[in-house]
Amino acid sequence: MSGKKVGERVSKYGEQVDFERNSQKKQKDFLDGLLDKIVVRSSFGQDRNGEEVQTGHKLDFHYKLKIVYDKIVYKDNDKKSDGYEVVEGKKRVSTGEVK
Repeated sequence: MSGKKVGERVSKYGEQVDFERNSQKKQKDFLDGLLDKIVVRSSFGQDRNGEEVQTGHKLDFHYKLKIVYDKIVYKDNDKKSDGYEVVEGKKRVSTGEVK
């Protein structure tokens, strides 16, 4: 990921993590800037009679950028001004079953 993209992401979203929780428009704009899509899948199991039934859902969050588990690795931890490298993460994360 280029330094420019990282800088743009930090300047646009870094300070917005604590956005107004009572503003649905700000919440939507924030999520629209980060998320590409959310996929909802049904999960199934057996009931007490051995019948297959829906037991809940699993969610897949697809982000526009590789920000899931991304990190910064400093060239020298004692002298951070020497620079760093951004290690890209993944674009997708999945939940366990949500009942």
